[in-house]
Amino acid sequence: MINNLLDTSSARRLQLLEVLVAEDEWWTIEELSYKLRCSVGTIRADIQYYNSLLSGDAFIETSKQHGIKLTTVDSFQMESVYRKVMEGCLNFQIIDKLFELDIPSIEDLAELLYTSASSIIRSLKQINVFLGAYDLAIQSKPVKIIGTEKQIRYFFSIFLWDYYSASFDEFHHHLLDTAQTYIELLPKNVNTPNFSEIAQGKVALWLVICLERIEQGYFIDHEYEIFPFKVSKKEPLFDLLQKDLSFTIPLEDQNFMTYLYQNKDGPLDKTYLAENSRVVGLFQEILAFIEALKKQTGYTLENQSCFITNLIRHYFYRSLFKGPGHILIDRVERNGKALERNFDKFTKAVRETLAASPSNNWVEKMRENENDLIFTLITFWTGLTQQVAQEKEKVQVVVVSQYGLQHELFLADMLRIRFSLELKCYTLSEQKHLGENIQLMLTDCQIELMKQWVDPAVKVLSIESIPSNRNWKKIRQVINEIQLNGFQIAQSPNLSLKNN
Repeated sequence: MINNLLDTSSARRLQLLEVLVAEDEWWTIEELSYKLRCSVGTIRADIQYYNSLLSGDAFIETSKQHGIKLTTVDSFQMESVYRKVMEGCLNFQIIDKLFELDIPSIEDLAELLYTSASSIIRSLKQINVFLGAYDLAIQSKPVKIIGTEKQIRYFFSIFLWDYYSASFDEFHHHLLDTAQTYIELLPKNVNTPNFSEIAQGKVALWLVICLERIEQGYFIDHEYEIFPFKVSKKEPLFDLLQKDLSFTIPLEDQNFMTYLYQNKDGPLDKTYLAENSRVVGLFQEILAFIEALKKQTGYTLENQSCFITNLIRHYFYRSLFKGPGHILIDRVERNGKALERNFDKFTKAVRETLAASPSNNWVEKMRENENDLIFTLITFWTGLTQQVAQEKEKVQVVVVSQYGLQHELFLADMLRIRFSLELKCYTLSEQKHLGENIQLMLTDCQIELMKQWVDPAVKVLSIESIPSNRNWKKIRQVINEIQLNGFQIAQSPNLSLKNN
């Protein structure tokens, strides 16, 4: 998504770093040149660029023998790199200026950003293509974002949160203190949730955006049908806020803001929900889908009523706004491979159940972004991970220690903590592995001796008596290799430990 707002060079540099971050391995410059469709010289220049940009957080290591590899410290975050790229990109600078100002003309905007009018015109063309996904555009005189007010506020919430989320303490605005004080007072005065510090920052940002737009004279223009939830004690909410403001918050804006920080996250009035025909209809549509999904997977759902209520929230929020919920990183897409690997049966069942479901309002909305639905279901479904883990095929490993049974049990427990979804652990001393198809042996003993004990197809890995970070990394690599090979070793009947 971010690449749509970047010039060609910046987009390529980000793609290079994303490749290096995704795979902890050595790449030759020729491989990267082919993958990114650029010259070897360009790759070398990009490496120099990053090694000057990243400071001590990360470093692109070069080796004549191996190639290049990204080395990072534990505190490294890809979001910080995106932010640095954003700061130097004219397109992002333009959007940032337009949050607080309507600029009289392109020439005035060029002067503010120390660039030429022709550069601004080129950038506006690219930005408008990007904003089309949100049903928004930038007009040229005055220079400002145009579209429905709810979409403008939604876009700025995505833009600013993606920019500041990793370091919200660096976000400064003259209305921020008012917003934060107000949010801290809410749970003491009305029935609203206690927010974590991170969630509080996100709600404060939404509130600042709404107040900034109202202060500029832009208002929510009508009551949206999307608000089916009961708004209770709304007046005390805004009495708290209004006393610190020099402008009045219109009723339509009060309803909009109440939805964002109360109905989206706060407790719902169950009596009202039961009386609202639209919500009752949605409840039945979602219930039919969940029952079909449970039947196909065999999984149980303990918190079904609460679960469906959360899916109703999800539906209304997705229906209220148009456009991606990210600019920097699509976290659902980025985590997609991990979800497919760890929840493959569930993911497949969701897609099949959704395809087979009769069309209705909820089903049609969910079909627009199946990955988002899958991520939401996995997040809200209490007990799903345990059920998946119980039936998932696991790599079978036997632990052998020179220190005997107690140390083997200790190592096995450490493995279960780190790889609970992927390993079934045995100890040599307990002899419970006999008759099982062992795929991996981990040992702190002399490794050549251990290899004589097992079939040659069993992977034998040397570890420290207290495994090091290097050991854990290697274990992860071997587990991935066995899984990628489709557990082919486990299908052979001749791989149990030899009797000695």
